Amino acid sequence: MPLENSSLPFSDTLPAKKQTRRVPKNTRVPKAFDSWRAEQAAFVGEIYDLELVDETFHAEAAFVSIPKVIVSQCDFCAMTYRRTPDLIRSAPFDHIMLQATEVGGLDFENAGRMVAARAGTTVFGDLGRPSVNQSLSTRGRVMIMDRSLFPSSSIDSLAGQMIDGARHNLLNDFMGWLLGSLPRARLNAMARTEAAISAVVLACMDPASIVEAPAREILGGLALARAQAYIDRHAAEPMSMDTIAAAAFVSRATLFRLFKPLGGVMAYVWRARLDLARRRLSDPAFRGSISVIAADAGFATDAHFSRRFTEAYGFSPRNLRPF
Repeated sequence: MPLENSSLPFSDTLPAKKQTRRVPKNTRVPKAFDSWRAEQAAFVGEIYDLELVDETFHAEAAFVSIPKVIVSQCDFCAMTYRRTPDLIRSAPFDHIMLQATEVGGLDFENAGRMVAARAGTTVFGDLGRPSVNQSLSTRGRVMIMDRSLFPSSSIDSLAGQMIDGARHNLLNDFMGWLLGSLPRARLNAMARTEAAISAVVLACMDPASIVEAPAREILGGLALARAQAYIDRHAAEPMSMDTIAAAAFVSRATLFRLFKPLGGVMAYVWRARLDLARRRLSDPAFRGSISVIAADAGFATDAHFSRRFTEAYGFSPRNLRPF
């Protein structure tokens, strides 16, 4: 199920700025790198001293921005990003940075902490403090947020920290959802949107913090979408409540609560299985009989399958496949 169909609180929001910038892979430096840094990455160049690590260069980024938040999907070659004391003094930039890594990684030093972040991790950086990001060729998502969105005490405790596992996955999903949703946001919802974003970030980065209502609603929507996607992908396979809950990174109790407005978890599972059966019945390339399709979808008998199918769609399976 697409995230935009979930009941997240600011899907009705603006015309946010959206851009895509690309430099082909294996382009020789220094000309391509200098051009990219001067023309396409001026914003990044204001924040960091940039240095290439190897002899080839590629860069690709798609991003959206609202007044206090920028979210980007990036694919960059290996580079070193330095935020030096001199640069902080000459180009103050009072923002927070999150980097979620899907492929590659980085060695990140910030606020006296050094972490080796690889695929499946997110790091939290304070751009008001010196930092060194020695990045491999990396693909992932980056979010930059104004410091004013966070309590100062939380910044001090989180700077230079890394998360992985369920919290990283939910935060990475959230950034991906923002990339698709912010361009449809309304200007009059920006402050509420920005507050909700910071609440989600704190909930994922600091599980001991109080999870505010906007964050609970958003994270619940993300977990529900993950559970629905898992059920849809595995509709033809046996599945337990524990495996579905694990895929969504929630407890069984939370899973049941999330699915209650949809009629329950098993009601959704059976709808997914019926949808799988309908698609196979409609596909002339799929050679199985009605009995085979019914069994693959988890129905014990043809009669049970036919009854549930007719209740769901208003016609029998034989209307789609007479044999």
